[in-house]
Amino acid sequence: MANVQDFVSELSESGFTKANRYELVFVAPSMKNLMTAGDNTKIQNSLRYRCASVSLPSKSLATTETKIYGPVRKAPYTTTYEDLNISIYLSEDLSERSFFEDWMHYVIDYDTNRVRYFSDYSSSDLKLLTFNEAGQMTHQFEFEGAFPISIGEIQYSYANDEVAQIQIGIAYRKYISTNSKSRENSKKERKQADKIENVLGGAPTGNVGERANNFLGL
Repeated sequence: MANVQDFVSELSESGFTKANRYELVFVAPSMKNLMTAGDNTKIQNSLRYRCASVSLPSKSLATTETKIYGPVRKAPYTTTYEDLNISIYLSEDLSERSFFEDWMHYVIDYDTNRVRYFSDYSSSDLKLLTFNEAGQMTHQFEFEGAFPISIGEIQYSYANDEVAQIQIGIAYRKYISTNSKSRENSKKERKQADKIENVLGGAPTGNVGERANNFLGL
């Protein structure tokens, strides 16, 4: 059974994550096509400091019940992700809201209602960074194919003297931690495949294992 000394030692060594040490960084696609008032690059940089809150979305395995023999079991078939929700402090000219509104109108044209290609409107560079109390980055989460899907209301009131905020909902294809072991394994597998490709030479035909066997005469 663990004693108090072990408990204190473990907590002192590993510490705690503080939920107020984070940074959200992203770049909207085809910025020259977004007609936001002001400098888009400046707005994107400003958003790094105006993110009042952000929720790291949950992820889960979707399953279906199956029975071959014995008790029913759950069989996973895909990974599901919740939307990314952020709250942003607004500047006097509401340029942050205009930024996301223009991005949404770039996804679906306001006048023609024409939908652009996913690769045109999605962002390939959205990251959530976390830091320790010394200001060192401890974690990085990368979101693939992100784009805004909702802009929340702004509550105006004569009795309200607080800084206005806006809620933004962002959809994406998937996300992963850069510290993920599966990510590192994938990188190693790609490197190994690249090395084999270099040895075998030529354009790939079939999988690497088959080509390696053919090369070795197996």
